[in-house]
Amino acid sequence: MILSDFIDSFLKYGHVAMFMILVVLLSVIIILLTKHEHLAFQAKQTKEIQLSIQHKQLAETLNVLYEYFLRWQNDVKDWDELLLKVDMHCNAFATRLRKSHPKLSEQDIHFSVLLLLKVPRTLIADSLHIAVSTISKKKHRLAHSIGVETNQLYEYLVNFCLYMHDDTTNHCHPTQSIGVL
Repeated sequence: MILSDFIDSFLKYGHVAMFMILVVLLSVIIILLTKHEHLAFQAKQTKEIQLSIQHKQLAETLNVLYEYFLRWQNDVKDWDELLLKVDMHCNAFATRLRKSHPKLSEQDIHFSVLLLLKVPRTLIADSLHIAVSTISKKKHRLAHSIGVETNQLYEYLVNFCLYMHDDTTNHCHPTQSIGVL
């Protein structure tokens, strides 16, 4: 008797029950979507914080390398030594740049390192034995050789330092963390 009453009730009020089930399911979906959006937002914030930390670490490393460059400029002036120091502390920057852009000359690699270190134009000219007036043209040619706009060259070099390009997948991924000297 109870079962038949239940069936009669369901048939009589079934549409109300289905509506209630639908309301509950929609509520669960909304809660799940909200949770997903919140998690996605948290993931984005975490990634931004990690990038900020990486950029801070890179800035510290580049400042230390710039100080090393100044000592190098006054004493040693051995490019192999400077490039080795940069490679050691900037994820093999010069080596990877050479490999990714095989048409770049050694002077282009040297110039890229000096740009990455934010070396002043007069010291760049002195280090590369070129006139200060030719630096803008050299920067434009380098950007063109790499395939970026001149005003995006520094950003490219920084990102190249922080991220490795995988030729097999055509994606970029973070390199190992930048280490301060």
